[in-house]
Amino acid sequence: MNRLTDKRFAGDSYVSFSSPEWKRVLSHIPSLKDVYTRLAEYENTGLTPDEILTLKEQYDKKEK
Repeated sequence: MNRLTDKRFAGDSYVSFSSPEWKRVLSHIPSLKDVYTRLAEYENTGLTPDEILTLKEQYDKKEK
């Protein structure tokens, strides 16, 4: 699976565009920055959507 995010500046913030303009825009739009951060956290798991669904199903079965 190809990553959509790339760590471009200090901290835990991620952005998929490398231009300074996008970095400036994202710093002023916390909700969009949060979206990129959450996507990066998901990508950091290395799991595909199907693998996540399988894990969720296994977890749900254990909880019952």
